[in-house]
Amino acid sequence: MKTLFRVAAVVIVVLAVSVPLLVPGDGAAVPRPHSFPPLGTKLLVTAPLVSRDGNFHIMYCNVLNVTAQPVDVIIAGGSANGSLEQLTGTISLGPHKADSAFFTPDEGFGYCGFAITGSADAVRAVAQLYGQDVDDPGHSRFQGASEAR
Repeated sequence: MKTLFRVAAVVIVVLAVSVPLLVPGDGAAVPRPHSFPPLGTKLLVTAPLVSRDGNFHIMYCNVLNVTAQPVDVIIAGGSANGSLEQLTGTISLGPHKADSAFFTPDEGFGYCGFAITGSADAVRAVAQLYGQDVDDPGHSRFQGASEAR
């Protein structure tokens, strides 16, 4: 009888842990720290870019509309710590027009995200990382680029 109670207790514990994981949902029980990307948009994200030195560095998030139709885009810049360092409002890019945003990522790495309404093929997006030139602090040095996919 003791064995039966032990087996029943184990089954109850396993069910108590696994049932919430099996229930379908949209993750509403887990709050999002920010509202990016907005629902209904296509998301393009660059690979992370790491600064090669500990000096001040800045990241540019650039996007270009390559179609003859206007495209709405939101640009976000993120850091290794999970925070969004830059989040633009909705930018309406006219045909063959470009826009950008810049931010200073944390000490780990930075990346850019682009939320597009419509087709993701309508834009080309890239992140560029610049660091302070150690030989000439008044100038910056290109450190890398990453295309959004």
